[in-house]
Amino acid sequence: MTGPVFVFPRFDGNPLCADADDPDLWFPEKGNTAHAAKNICSRCEVSDQCLAWAMEHEKAGIWSGLSETERRRLRKTAPRRYAKPIRHGTDAGASQHRRRGEDPCPSCTRAAAAALAARQNRDQCPVCGGWMLKANLRRHMTRRHPDAQENVA
Repeated sequence: MTGPVFVFPRFDGNPLCADADDPDLWFPEKGNTAHAAKNICSRCEVSDQCLAWAMEHEKAGIWSGLSETERRRLRKTAPRRYAKPIRHGTDAGASQHRRRGEDPCPSCTRAAAAALAARQNRDQCPVCGGWMLKANLRRHMTRRHPDAQENVA
């Protein structure tokens, strides 16, 4: 019975692991050491390409001198690729910048400031809970809640 066939990725340059006598060095059994593989990787000219490939494709084994656990930790600390583009010039765009740990761009900063000003100029109806401009609250109360009008200042 044969095991799974491993297809080695193509790199620009000569990966030292391709010339190794024992490919099992890069896939040690649990509890076995990976020092030999890591030592070979530390001298390899394609270790950057190897790491980039492993971060996207491979979960098992030693790649670019890093174990599965070490690559998992690296993934958590590495900058993420974001699927959604930022909607520049919007309040939501400024929020997206902040979630990514970035300073909002000038157009998003202006949009966020305008949205904040609009929110600060709003008030909530004490009767129905609807939000409206402060200037419109008295008219709303008169038209929609004539019996509760005495509560509005």
